[in-house]
Amino acid sequence: MSTKPSSSTSTVQVWINPKVCVKFPFEPYECQRIFMKNVIDVLDSKLDAALESPTGTGKTLSLLCSTLAWVNREKETKPLDFATWQTSGAGGAGTEDKLKKTFIPTIFYASRTHSQLEQVVHELNRTEYKWVKTTILGSREHFCINQKVKKIKESNRQAHVCRGLVSKRSCHYHNKFDACTTDKMTEILDTGEAMDIEDFVKLGTQNSICPYYMSRQRSETAELILLPYNYIIDPKMRRRYKLDLKNSIVIFDEAHNLESICESNASTELSSTSIALCIEELKKVLALLVDEEETARTEADGCMEAFGSQKIDLTKRLIENLKTEDLMALLEKVFLLEEEIDKLFESDKLKNIPPLDGKASDGEVLLEVLARAGFDGNSVERFVDVLRDAISYLLSKNEEVSLTEKGDGMETLADFLLSIYSTHAQEIAAAVGDESVKLVDRIDLKTVANNCKLYIKKEEGSGKLTIKYFCFQASISMRMLKMRGVRNVLLASGTLSPIQAFTYNMGLNFGSILENEHALKQVPVLTSIVTRGKRGGLTGSFQNRKNIDYVTDVGESLIRVMESTPQGILVFFSSYSQMDELVATWKTTKRPNDSLETLWERMEKSKKVVVEPRAKEELAAVRLRYTQGVSEPHGAALLAVCRGKVSEGIDFCDAESRAVIIVGIPYPPIHDERVVLKKMYLDDLMGRKDKTHERQSSQDWYQMEAFRAVNQAIGRVLRHKNDFGTVVLLDTRYASAKPEMFPKWLRSTISRIDSDGCALRTARFFKERGHLIEVTDSFNRFLTIFIFRNHSRIIRRNRRSIVNLLDRRN
Repeated sequence: MSTKPSSSTSTVQVWINPKVCVKFPFEPYECQRIFMKNVIDVLDSKLDAALESPTGTGKTLSLLCSTLAWVNREKETKPLDFATWQTSGAGGAGTEDKLKKTFIPTIFYASRTHSQLEQVVHELNRTEYKWVKTTILGSREHFCINQKVKKIKESNRQAHVCRGLVSKRSCHYHNKFDACTTDKMTEILDTGEAMDIEDFVKLGTQNSICPYYMSRQRSETAELILLPYNYIIDPKMRRRYKLDLKNSIVIFDEAHNLESICESNASTELSSTSIALCIEELKKVLALLVDEEETARTEADGCMEAFGSQKIDLTKRLIENLKTEDLMALLEKVFLLEEEIDKLFESDKLKNIPPLDGKASDGEVLLEVLARAGFDGNSVERFVDVLRDAISYLLSKNEEVSLTEKGDGMETLADFLLSIYSTHAQEIAAAVGDESVKLVDRIDLKTVANNCKLYIKKEEGSGKLTIKYFCFQASISMRMLKMRGVRNVLLASGTLSPIQAFTYNMGLNFGSILENEHALKQVPVLTSIVTRGKRGGLTGSFQNRKNIDYVTDVGESLIRVMESTPQGILVFFSSYSQMDELVATWKTTKRPNDSLETLWERMEKSKKVVVEPRAKEELAAVRLRYTQGVSEPHGAALLAVCRGKVSEGIDFCDAESRAVIIVGIPYPPIHDERVVLKKMYLDDLMGRKDKTHERQSSQDWYQMEAFRAVNQAIGRVLRHKNDFGTVVLLDTRYASAKPEMFPKWLRSTISRIDSDGCALRTARFFKERGHLIEVTDSFNRFLTIFIFRNHSRIIRRNRRSIVNLLDRRN
């Protein structure tokens, strides 16, 4: 790979191979070159990639620049093919941009949240690729500027009301969108930079044009489409946004949670309460419809013209295709479904699964229940369409007669049915290019259902049944994308480790599995596995949480690290319950030989301590208090939870994350329904005789889930190449973990040590980087006791360090 400056002073040309030149905004680091080479290699070979690169190594920038450079190369090498296609008329009617998409892959760039996508837009606009035709997709909740729709809280009702206004041409913003010419729309949207949602809303407001439909229309011809994960993974969302994935490159950034997201999107649930509500709503719609027909007939009888030619034309009511016979057929099936589910719960097809309260079976049992009620792959789409039409009809009548029914029960049933059959077969026919073929002819539903579990729980007292259908195979979603014609899938994150288990579970054809190094040869991180406190081993098992010796040792270990670390510390616990229990005990437990202060009071003397709230709306205020505390002389500590709101999605740069401490190992809750059934599913797989390849045990999966959460929290410590900090793992069980459970860049920094040694090591680490902390009386006492107990060893090995530590007062 060679580089040379381009004509632009802010861009460097990087030749990844003789055919592809990447325009990068600065001279790339070696890790960025390696990353981009892996991307271009898999694009050339039509394979998939799993790309782990530490936070701070420019992963998003490298993904964008390398992929767009490769697409540019494709444009340059395929003009003759495109010209031949265009002049032959083979493409039929359509714009040049739409025809180009047949030859040039569209890039779908997915991330978990819209805030992360905003950051992608920011990175893109740092490059020369900012001129690429780009759009971002989102819901009406994010885009809509019509106050009548915006004031509605529920997203489903927003959609139905919006569609109603559009169909009646009652939305001023959509009317202007309809009237806008292609040239005028191009003039509005071609700003010279990629736009995020806020930009679309601003332009829509300025021009009184609907930004929601502007962004969707632009996706038809865009070269780069930014969108949340579920818009691609969920078949219902793909259908709603009419995403054409043929010959596309799909990038999942921040993909460390993708496995669980795929499983969750292919899972669904329904309650007996929702079924009952659906029945009542269908009855109401049927009654309204019959009344409307009777009114129309009465008026028609009084007219001299033949009924079929009346100005009052029944076929042109608000929902043209909604017929009473369809509603009656659907209502009968929903009654049957209610009966079948009741019978199933009492049957021997469901088994008790300790420690859960409910009963479970293989997913195939649910398909049998749905079939007996009259729902199968041949009919489900038609009945879902009836439900959707009925919801729109009901909402239109709400405006007229203020009905209490909102269509929630019908919406829930429609989503449930689509989830079941979308997971299995909803779009297989389209993927193979023959949409006339029945869905069930394209896939064996029972085979797919073998990767799912059915769980039904009965509520005490009310008797309410909740039916949950769990999918436990992420590869189903990935294979569905491939069947839709996706050319490449690129999975990228700062923390994919343990990466072998991750790639195995995704089920893709990986041409590259990269565990990238950090941008710096010497990683500026110190990692300590603290195996012991003063009273014994630090084993944070559930059974040990209430052990006062363990709780005291953890508290004192935290205090030592707080006293030896400048600025901000992030402390992660396995769960809210663990954090709450430990904090409550620290607030009442006095330090040994100190009758005046509790452990909590000592922590608050060392740092300003703030705690992550459970309520999302309180997070901003807590974040602000923490940021303010970091700038104070002693700094601050934020106590948070792995897999929580703080552990990912929030940037803590520089002083805000000088240390990351993890208390215990964040295993998934062992009695959680999904966890119990996932382990049961994996155990069933291990027991099957038809093994064609190595399978993952339930225990391996359980450990992998824990360490993925650990690694994600660890990623908070470094946010850019000049950042530095320490990682402290407070649990002896980390010492026995295999190295590959941790990210590659971290492995060489790990040492096993006791609590006192960790504090000294941490203080030395920060002193070497010019961060002197104020030595408290408590820390001085600790050093004196430590030296006295370990005199000969300390003097031999650490004399100079100890003297420097004690002489550090300002």
